[in-house]
Amino acid sequence: MTLRCISDYLNNLPTYGPIEAATGRLGRPLRFTDADMMRERRGRLLLLEWKAPGQTVNAGQGILFANLVRTGLHTVVVVWGHEGIPSSYILWGQMESPAATTLDDFAALLVAWDTWATVQPLPAAAPAEWQPFATCKASPQTRAKPDPTGKTA
Repeated sequence: MTLRCISDYLNNLPTYGPIEAATGRLGRPLRFTDADMMRERRGRLLLLEWKAPGQTVNAGQGILFANLVRTGLHTVVVVWGHEGIPSSYILWGQMESPAATTLDDFAALLVAWDTWATVQPLPAAAPAEWQPFATCKASPQTRAKPDPTGKTA
């Protein structure tokens, strides 16, 4: 992606403030993060977090990355570089320090992950008792429409 107009980019960044404030009013303020790039293959996620050279991963992101990797299903790669060209990366939870890379070598790493993930078995589904939305009321947009014939299911 080429950034052509910085003001358009900045004006269209997602803002989490209203959502975080609304959850706070419900007694449970939730904090959110974003992911720069993600790819899903057969229930596994490859998450790429881009940083400018010299930037570090904050504590909240570090906890998120560690928990994702701990599942054994997901891979997190923190990559440093400029304008989409990587100069170094680290496989979260697998490498002690960043490794230098080129664009082609980094692309090969991503293709290798995709090849590996494509042949992995699908992960087990969440247990039936894990239904966090079972008590939610349907919004007007998602409520079932009445049958025009008057029949009920």
